[in-house]
Formats: sequence, structure tokens, C-alpha cells
Amino acid sequence: MATMEQPLKSENDKKLYRSLRLDNGLKVLLIHDPDRNHGRIAQASLCESMASVSCSEEEEATDDELMEEEEEGDTDALEIDKDLDEEQSHKMKDKGKSDAEKLAAAALSIRVGGFQDPEDLPGFSHFLEHMVFMGSEKYKSENEFDDFVTTHGGNSNAHTACEETVFVFDVLPKYFEGALDRFAQFFISPLLLKDSMERELRAVDSEFEMAVPSDSVRKEQILQSIVPPGHPVGKFMWGNSKSIYIANDPDGSILNQRLNEYRQKYYLANRMNLVLQSRHTLDELEEIVRKIFSAVPSGPEPPGLDYSHLPPPFDVPEYNKIYKVAPVKDLNEVELRWALPTLLAHYKSKPLQYLSHLIGHEGEGSLMSYLRKKSLGYFFGERN
Repeated sequence: MATMEQPLKSENDKKLYRSLRLDNGLKVLLIHDPDRNHGRIAQASLCESMASVSCSEEEEATDDELMEEEEEGDTDALEIDKDLDEEQSHKMKDKGKSDAEKLAAAALSIRVGGFQDPEDLPGFSHFLEHMVFMGSEKYKSENEFDDFVTTHGGNSNAHTACEETVFVFDVLPKYFEGALDRFAQFFISPLLLKDSMERELRAVDSEFEMAVPSDSVRKEQILQSIVPPGHPVGKFMWGNSKSIYIANDPDGSILNQRLNEYRQKYYLANRMNLVLQSRHTLDELEEIVRKIFSAVPSGPEPPGLDYSHLPPPFDVPEYNKIYKVAPVKDLNEVELRWALPTLLAHYKSKPLQYLSHLIGHEGEGSLMSYLRKKSLGYFFGERN
């Protein structure tokens, strides 16, 4: 285990940080949060702490917008029956505590996404993201992790983007280590059983069918259709039961073998970044990480992951046109888009966010204020 350069922070930031790299190559950021109250840690804000690879400014919008509609589970409080045993009553009390006690949280990103999907299996990365939830060698129950997290006041979610897959969850602090142990098994020894594939294919298919009538999704599909042939931005990264299919494989054996090979190729510790935030001390968090995540396998970097040689996906005549789209919903709008080169090298200064703030500012005398008064515009934003 090696200690890495520690992050800079504001003088007003009361949290403590530690960066390290495990012997298997997994990069870790530990955050000790001394604040024990004030409700739930937002999973989205935790993800911002992660050092991860994303798509270029226009590229990521296609898949990221689609995937953000995924939601896992429901955390509504259960009704306590007088016949509940003592163990169940304790579980209910733990769920109630989540309203007052700040939750511990974790996020893990893997540098694999829709761009890496096999040409004959569009949406394969998304499918694998679903399948790792379906039990492990250590915790064989299909929903063991989700059940554990929701029982103890938390939530979990995951999404697949162009070049990364991200898993997040939060839980009451005293159950953090138990949740992390179950979580780590996604990447150590997931079962990926054939019997689970059909159910998860239906789940992926359901998500796709729910997105089909979305006007924003329909516009994104138009953009994907005009990129140069062979460019990964043009891939069908969502996936459905028709795309994740192999002919002459009636029992799914070949598909299951491909799934295991794909996981072994890309789900490697040296391709992962992990962030933990909790009231635990940094030493306690480091010990938990070392004990649990050192077993995540590592391996050689897969070839063909550099797309810098490709032309810009939207540097084509078809992009500089007006497209008229019949909406599904009852709406009338004009949308103007500019495709920008990748700004990943400038992630610390975030020039695109500055531009978005200046143009999208809604105060008196601003461009957006003027456009709204004239009913000519109501939103400006950037997509990374």
C-alpha cells in the first residue's frame, strides 16, 4: 500500500482526507467527516470527489443523460406490526435513525463503459453493471447487498456512461463495514449465474422501453446517428434484449461465458477509483479498505482504450443543420447546440462551467433575463 499526494482543501473544510493506492493498483480517497448529523450525504456530491475518466464535452451527454434515469429500490418506512420479532424492530429503528444521523457513503468508478461494448453486443457494459448485483461467492443471495443497505437506512445506485461505470451507496455508519464487504464482492467474485441473466435482461429492456418515449432521448439518438461510421459515440450503449443476444445460444451458455470474460478483462483494481466518506477515523477507514478491497483482482491494461486518434464525432456536415422533431409531449422549443473539444485536461479550472454560469446567469441585466422577458429562452447549461 502506498500513500499518494494528499488533496488540497479549504481552510473552512473540517473534513480530513487521505489518498492511497493499494498493492493491487486500486486508488482510494478516504474522507473523515466529523459531522454526525444533518441527514443524508448526497451520493452525487460524493461522486464529484472521484478522479475518473469521462467522455468529451458533447460525447458524454448521450449516455449520461440516459443512464441517470436509473433508480434502485424504495426506502419508504415499513409499518411495524406488533408481532415483529426483536431483530426486525431493531432494523426499523435503524431506518428511522437515518433521518437524523449522517450516513456513511461510498462510490467506486471503473474505467469501462459503452465505448468498450463488443461490436456484436451493444449495451454489454450496462448489462454487466446489472449482473454484479446478483450475488457473489461470499454472499450468494441475489439481493443481499441491496437488502442490507436498505434495511440499515441507505440507498444504492449505479450507472454506465461512455467510458466509466459508477456504483454508489450510503448506509448508517455502524453498518458501513458490513455494506462495504458485500459491495466489494461485486468486483472480487460475482456469481454472474445464467439463471439470473434472463431477469436482468428484462430489467435492462424495461429501462430502454421506458426511455423510448422521452423527447430528450429521441434527440440524443439523432445526434448519435450522424457521427462517422465506427466512432464509439454512435454505439447503442443502453442495450436491450435484442442487442444483448447471441444466435444459436438457447441456454445462454455462450453469453454467460462472454460476460465472465468481459468482467475479467475490464473489472480490474488498477482501473478503479474508490471514495469513502464516514465519521470513521482515517486510520479506521484505511484498515477497512486494506482488509476488504485488497482481494479485488488486477491485471494488464486492455488494449484499444485510447480514442485520441479519432476525429471529433460531430465535425460532420450533418451536425450543422436544423432538425425538426415531432415531440411526444405537448411542447414547443428551440434547442441550440455547440460541440466543443474535450476539456478534460482543464478539469481543475472548469472553463465550461464558467462559461455556462456567465451565459446562464438569471440576474437583472443578464442575457438569460432578457431572453426570458422576450420569451426567447429559458435554460442554458453544459454537459460534460
